[in-house]
Amino acid sequence: MGFIKSAGFAFATLLLAAVLLPALADEVTWKKCKSTDVLSSRARQARSIKTHSWDLKATSLYLTHCNILHLHNFSGLPKVKTIVLANNNLQFVNPEVFKKVSGITELDLSFNRLSTVPVFGQHGIFESMTKLSLSNNRITLVLNLETFSSMKVLQELNLDNNVIRHIDGEVFKPLVNLKTINLASNKLSYIPEGMFQIQTLETIYLNDNAIGYVSPTAFGSSIKTLDLSANRLAYLPKDFVSKLTTGESKLINFELASNPWQCACLLELLHDVKKLGVCDEYYKYVFDGEKPLCVAHEQTECSRPSDDEVLLSVELANDYITRTKPYPVCA
Repeated sequence: MGFIKSAGFAFATLLLAAVLLPALADEVTWKKCKSTDVLSSRARQARSIKTHSWDLKATSLYLTHCNILHLHNFSGLPKVKTIVLANNNLQFVNPEVFKKVSGITELDLSFNRLSTVPVFGQHGIFESMTKLSLSNNRITLVLNLETFSSMKVLQELNLDNNVIRHIDGEVFKPLVNLKTINLASNKLSYIPEGMFQIQTLETIYLNDNAIGYVSPTAFGSSIKTLDLSANRLAYLPKDFVSKLTTGESKLINFELASNPWQCACLLELLHDVKKLGVCDEYYKYVFDGEKPLCVAHEQTECSRPSDDEVLLSVELANDYITRTKPYPVCA
């Protein structure tokens, strides 16, 4: 009887491998990962696969730490909604490999070696996607206007911890239902006009970049949380906070620490923050007298460059970024 059970289990395992193998890189990858539960929570709890039908009903696919180098077509999983491919060695992803699982709502490609964002919009197969993570890769530029063009219901986009230096100001426009975007820990130097003019967008993380300029018209009217800390800001456009908190605007949390502010500009900014009641708790742990807050300037009023000077510097930076090679990334 024990022999029959063992034979049956071995046969079921072979069936499972036959179904999942096209989704993996190669046999080596499958051998490294086949002992890991990679199906739905129900399958993971059961700790064993009894029939072939489990795969057909699976709603989640987890393939992390598998040393995957390439992806082929994801066949045999018509019900899958979540695909997690984090912590692998993917350097390129062709969106066409997801054609047979076009109903997926969440895709995690974080902690890989991607240098570009897959152009998801070219194939029109990600219309159900609500969450996309490309964190901790090696992405340098986001320029293709079709990149997110089919993701009309996307609500959360994570691009943090890359080496992004430039993003086309129109790239995010198709994301009409976006609520949260994370671009922290990149190498962005400026935020152009209209980049985040999305009516549903509430939370933006831009901390730990190299941002020295922010357009006064970069943001929409629904922003509740904006993190600009740890950048290279010496000033912000006049009445910046006021414009994000009056009328329909709803800014509640605004992080601005660890920037080389002109002292006059910082005083002006703090006056607006205090007057409008934005981030009341902020003062208790940042402005404690122990951290450098601003850089002294001979003028007593905030000194901002003219619009023409700003426009010229942004155009020069944009031209330089798009024409030069990406920063080298160590293997």
